[in-house]
Amino acid sequence: MSRFTAILASLLVIVIGVNGFFYWQQGQDLDDARSQVDALDGQIASFESTIAGLVDDITDTGSNITSIDRDISFLMAEVANFNTTGESVADVIPLVAPVVVRIEVDSPSNRTPGSGIIFTQDGYVITNSHVIEGNTSVSVTLPGGQSYTAAVVGDDPELDLAILEIDSNRTDFPVAIFGIYEDITVGERVVALGYPYSDDLGGELSAVDGIVSSLKFINDYDYIQTDVEISLGYGGGPLVNLNGEVIGIITWTFPAGEGLKFAIPVNNIADFIESIIGAI
Repeated sequence: MSRFTAILASLLVIVIGVNGFFYWQQGQDLDDARSQVDALDGQIASFESTIAGLVDDITDTGSNITSIDRDISFLMAEVANFNTTGESVADVIPLVAPVVVRIEVDSPSNRTPGSGIIFTQDGYVITNSHVIEGNTSVSVTLPGGQSYTAAVVGDDPELDLAILEIDSNRTDFPVAIFGIYEDITVGERVVALGYPYSDDLGGELSAVDGIVSSLKFINDYDYIQTDVEISLGYGGGPLVNLNGEVIGIITWTFPAGEGLKFAIPVNNIADFIESIIGAI
C-alpha cells in the first residue's frame, strides 16, 4: 500500500467516525427531545387534570353560591317579617305610654277630655282640632300625673289637627317616634292609646288593638281605616304599629260614634307640623 493510499484510508476512517459520532449525537438529542416531549405530555395531562378539578370546584362553588343566595333571601324575608311583626302588644304599650297625654279643655260645652302626643322634648303636643275646639284654656296631663297649662299654636279644623305648646321650661319630655306612611301595611296589627271617658273612668291610660283595615283617600286627604274599638276620649291619641312607631292619630268614626274608625296618617301629620313649627 502506498503512502497516499494509507493516508486516504486514514482520512476515510476519520470521516466515517465523525459521521458516526454526529449521527449518534443526533440520536441522543432526538432521544432527549422525545423525553422532554414525554415530560411535557405528562405535565399537560397533569394541568388538564388540575383544570378539570378547578372546573368541578367552580361548579360546586356556583352551586354553593346559589344555595347561599337562597339562604340569604330566606333570612332577609325572615328579617322583613320580624320587622313587620315587631314586639307584642304588651311590649309596645310601655314604649309609647309616656308620650300620650290627657287633654282637658275649659270651654262652654265642658266636653269629655281627649288625648294627645308629645313630639318634641320642649313640650309640643299634637292632637285633634275637635279636642280643643272652643277652648278658653287647655291643660295637659302626663301619664305620671304632672299637669301643665298649654297654648294652642296651630289649628286646622278641616284636617282635624292642632298643636299645643306646654307652658314649661322642661327640655326633657319623652317624645313620640313617627313611622313611615309607605311602610303601613293593610292587615298589620296596630294599637290605639288614649283616655276614653276619663272623667268617669279615673283618667287612666287605656289601650286597644286591632288591624289596619284599609288605606283611604277621602275628601282630598289620606286616612287609615282600622277596626280598633276606639271610644270617646281616644281622639287625638296615637295609632301605633308593633314597633312602637306612631303611624296615625285617631280622628273620627263613621257613622259618628260607631262603625268604621279612621286615623290621620303620619304623612299628613308631618306636613302639618312642618307648616306650624318647621321640620322636626
